[in-house]
Amino acid sequence: MDVPSPANPNRTFSKKSPEVRRQELIEATLRCMSSIGTEEISVRHIAREANLSLGMVRHHFNSKDELLAATLRHLSDRHN
Repeated sequence: MDVPSPANPNRTFSKKSPEVRRQELIEATLRCMSSIGTEEISVRHIAREANLSLGMVRHHFNSKDELLAATLRHLSDRHN
C-alpha cells in the first residue's frame, strides 16, 4: 500500500523488498546516465529520478561509486 509522504505529497512510501528497491535505483541510474551523463550524475539526481529520498538511496548504496558499480554489473549481466 502506498502512503503519501507528509514532507512531499508527490513522493509515496511503499513496502518493497530491498532487492526490488535496489533494482529501481539501478534503473533510475541508467536513465540518469542516459540523460545527464556519467560524469555529471549525482546521488541527488538518482534519488529524484527514482522518486525517493536521498536517505533511502544511501540506505541501499553507501556511495555513488557503489551504485554506479552495481549499475555496470547489471549492464554486464544483461549482455552476457
